[in-house]
Amino acid sequence: MEPAVSAEQNDAYIKKLAEMPARMAEYLRGFADKTTTRISPEDFSLTEHTCHLRDLEIEGYLTRIKRILAEENPSLPDFEGGRIAREREYNNQDANHALRDFTSARAESVRVLASLESAQFEKTGNLDGVGNVSIQGLLHLMLEHDQDHVRQLEELAKHL
Repeated sequence: MEPAVSAEQNDAYIKKLAEMPARMAEYLRGFADKTTTRISPEDFSLTEHTCHLRDLEIEGYLTRIKRILAEENPSLPDFEGGRIAREREYNNQDANHALRDFTSARAESVRVLASLESAQFEKTGNLDGVGNVSIQGLLHLMLEHDQDHVRQLEELAKHL
């Protein structure tokens, strides 16, 4: 179980989540014509990062939040990002279109999270591979995931 977090801290976390689409837009501007470049075959390109963030937001985080709010301790499937990236051939997709969709989905997640009462952050679901997780826990997972992508993108930027 996650430690209790103040409403002010949740607001700060939600604000950080809201900033990620703008950060991704900065990367897209900065990478110019190198959005499909990878450091290695195992690493994501900027286009792949953007598509992954979009799909995880829509099919993972936003869906999980809504299900936890609507259902009693729902079973939540894992999101297999690497497999999905290969199957959907992310590097052949339009990064700007993916960013627009990510921005829209993240805005919806932020809207939902910002509207919650404190007690609602404690509602839980059972996330495959993780176990019982509250909305508060999902909020932390989302922030950690964003930070991980930022670290990877900073590393990619050094190689371009």
